[in-house]
Amino acid sequence: MIEIGECVVFKKIPKKVLELNELMRSQLFSGSLKEYELNIPIPDVTSDEKLQFTPAKSSKDNSPVLFPCGAVSHHEQISAMLEIVKYKVREMLNDICALRTWISLMTPRIEDGNNFGVYVQESVFGEISNVEDFFKSYRVSFIDYYTERGELIAKINRYPHSEDMRKALREVDEAMHYKCKMLLKELRDSYAILHDMICKNLKKVQSPRSSSNIHY
Repeated sequence: MIEIGECVVFKKIPKKVLELNELMRSQLFSGSLKEYELNIPIPDVTSDEKLQFTPAKSSKDNSPVLFPCGAVSHHEQISAMLEIVKYKVREMLNDICALRTWISLMTPRIEDGNNFGVYVQESVFGEISNVEDFFKSYRVSFIDYYTERGELIAKINRYPHSEDMRKALREVDEAMHYKCKMLLKELRDSYAILHDMICKNLKKVQSPRSSSNIHY
């Protein structure tokens, strides 16, 4: 397990920083948000065809509602970005797990005196935990995006003349587009900060008490 932790610090993290830099410069993440064509037409209320449209159902009515032009697709650009970000977050959480185990195995037994190195270990461990908590919290937001978007599309289908609903859908897409870009940057920065913090304090992290060879 110690070898795995050292591999993460000295090999994987520098490689991850370079990979994330390349992703941030890619067309998918550096380009602007593409237009999304929602295939729910706005009925012409001035024509006789208006009588063919089904009135809005009660909010308590759970029966299925068909979309006039078939299935409504997701936003392909954002879905592609989300899949990459989710994968990179999973990789980050796996790397953090290895780092946490690595430091725990090098923590000496509890005793009086000569605890500065242990304090350094705890500081690094605390930063690792903060990064882990930050990225764990974002996994739920990915589900929330699809849920909120699906609910808006259902409302647009129910109230096709509402421009506000259509603008709200655009706002949700723009928010997630920005969040994906920022998350990729946060991943890159978090890797860089952890690597810098560990390397600057490597001796204390690996040997918090130089005179003690006893570890858990």
